[in-house]
Amino acid sequence: MAIVCENCGHRNGGTTTIHLIPEFHGDDTSAHKRAALAKLEVEIVQSKTYAEGHISALEEKRRAILDCLSGVVYPILTLPPEITSRIFIHCLPDHGRVRPSLRCAPLVLTQICGHWRAVALSTCELWSSLDVDIQILRPGRDDLLRTWFPRAKDYALSLTIRQLGYPEIYDGPLSAHVADIIPKLRRLEAQVSDGQFRSLVPLGTPLPLLRSFAATLCSENFQNILRSAPNLRELRTCQWLTKPSFRVASKSLLSLELADPMWYNADGFLGILENCPLLSHLKISVYIARVDKLTPITFPHLRSLTFSQTCGVPVLDFVTLPNLTRLCGISDMTPDILQPFLLRSSCVIKYLACTSYSAPEYMEPALKMFPWLETLELSIPEELQTLSPVLFWLDPHTMSLVPQLRHITLRFCGIGYINFPRVVDVLKRRRELQSLRVIGNRPAKADTNPWCLPGRTAAAELEALGSLGVHFSMHVWKYSDYGGSPSAEVWPNSDKFDPYEHFLA
Repeated sequence: MAIVCENCGHRNGGTTTIHLIPEFHGDDTSAHKRAALAKLEVEIVQSKTYAEGHISALEEKRRAILDCLSGVVYPILTLPPEITSRIFIHCLPDHGRVRPSLRCAPLVLTQICGHWRAVALSTCELWSSLDVDIQILRPGRDDLLRTWFPRAKDYALSLTIRQLGYPEIYDGPLSAHVADIIPKLRRLEAQVSDGQFRSLVPLGTPLPLLRSFAATLCSENFQNILRSAPNLRELRTCQWLTKPSFRVASKSLLSLELADPMWYNADGFLGILENCPLLSHLKISVYIARVDKLTPITFPHLRSLTFSQTCGVPVLDFVTLPNLTRLCGISDMTPDILQPFLLRSSCVIKYLACTSYSAPEYMEPALKMFPWLETLELSIPEELQTLSPVLFWLDPHTMSLVPQLRHITLRFCGIGYINFPRVVDVLKRRRELQSLRVIGNRPAKADTNPWCLPGRTAAAELEALGSLGVHFSMHVWKYSDYGGSPSAEVWPNSDKFDPYEHFLA
């Protein structure tokens, strides 16, 4: 057997190669055959000796390498398991909805090494949330559900069920294992049919831990949730499966969002605030029929009010909200209603989301009503063809009307060419501004670059501004003529959003 030097390739001289092995033929004499057999025996012994020596040398070298590696200390592996566990928890998405993916936490953490796998599997919080497509919860396909949540042990759970197969909606039965975990949930979000919901949460099912709930609902199921969840803090209806007709009342609710097209009149709006005394956030659609003048009622807990349809402003005549800081869904920015409401409430509005149908310069009287404004989201129902609407908000005079303004989002129904050098030039002189975001739409067949997003030079300058604290971003939504979900072009790439951050937003 040949021994080859791994450095120079030299083959040692004591090697017996295959052509030296004695040959014999069937007609050889017995003496000749015995001589050949003796030589073969010697060759076998020599080959075994060489092989054993070579293997021994290789094993010795392997031991030396292993000894060196065993002396290497990885600081991350010396951390106490409790600290490693906390680090793992911070790998989860901030919104708390965990998609089961081998490329993301927690599953990816179980594939690094045995130590990390043991720590990950023993960290209950990593397995307390699951965001899945409804297909995974069909009977016979629920292996993931049966192995995931048991690792959370006694930790309160979060379950999000989505219909991702649209338009192929699944409205069949769900695994019995889903119903088993419902009483352990702190958050439930379910895009399911009425029948599926009744199988998930049968009438009268106690929900002692449930604090956050969102779903497509009918009136009966809505009332069932209110009765069965005494500690419910957040409630959001994403779609009504039947026409709602019920009274909303809860002594524990802090946040309530009612889906369109559920419209409330003034009495219904006031009734919700009166029957949910701790409510601090409300999203609602309000229409004002002809009503007698009411004495404004004070609701001190409400801090955030959103009108999901833009005709709810007149209802502000009927309320006083001294602690309101966030007002959204405003279309009528004339002072006739807003001014008396703001003066009466003495509230400090720091976040305003509104729609403007007027030229930017006509917004000046409205801005004077919000001197403490820090964040503005403005929807402009026209295509962005020139920079005038953008530059108005960066004008020194405009900024002087709202000196605390730090964050601006402008939404347009379309986006054309943008003069980015001009944007860069203006932003350089508006260092007090911290962020400017422009959002618009384009047909899917339209070429996004270079018309909409910054080119190389402008991108470099905008990134430099970002390092100085002035962040500019763009979101261009593309809609197909053939339907389907829109796609988004985003600049910079770091601003790309998690599609699972929200549930049926």
